[in-house]
Amino acid sequence: MKISIGGIKFSEELVHVTHRALSTNDRSYVDLIKRIAEKRINMPFVCSGGLGAAMHNTFCVAADDFLIVARLFDTPPILCERAGQQLSSRLSLVDQLQIIHGVGTLTLFPHRRSLTMLGQIIDILGQYGIIIHSLCTSISAIAINVDYQLLDQAVEALEKIVELPENHAPFRPEFSVRQISP
Repeated sequence: MKISIGGIKFSEELVHVTHRALSTNDRSYVDLIKRIAEKRINMPFVCSGGLGAAMHNTFCVAADDFLIVARLFDTPPILCERAGQQLSSRLSLVDQLQIIHGVGTLTLFPHRRSLTMLGQIIDILGQYGIIIHSLCTSISAIAINVDYQLLDQAVEALEKIVELPENHAPFRPEFSVRQISP
């Protein structure tokens, strides 16, 4: 039996950044976020988690904004991935950042059924070979980051377990809102 949901929305193309804190005293993530905020760059996805002293913080920025964000690093990123390919360069935050280009956020609106659906979503996307880069859930939405070019394929997989409202097609952003500095 399929689970009825309120809809699905796609993000624009994003760059997915994961920061790994080296200790509980590590302030590099806080400093990076402050610098991003000073540049007025939107982060449409932010998620943090940890186990003991190991903290992993993930955020996404629009692909068009990434060059500005990359300039906030002391040197270019150490690890860049695009659809499984790795490119190396140098970074001062060695071993702290993982950057994945070409990511998209798929947001589902499950009407308070996010925990019921979460395992099924992970299972069905795994069956279709779609890698989940990160995800987070709330009472109103489940946000899943996958390769941008696989968003349509992810919806095809999810249609096996969810029922969309009549005449619903995934919402794609038609424009992007940018903050203008005063």
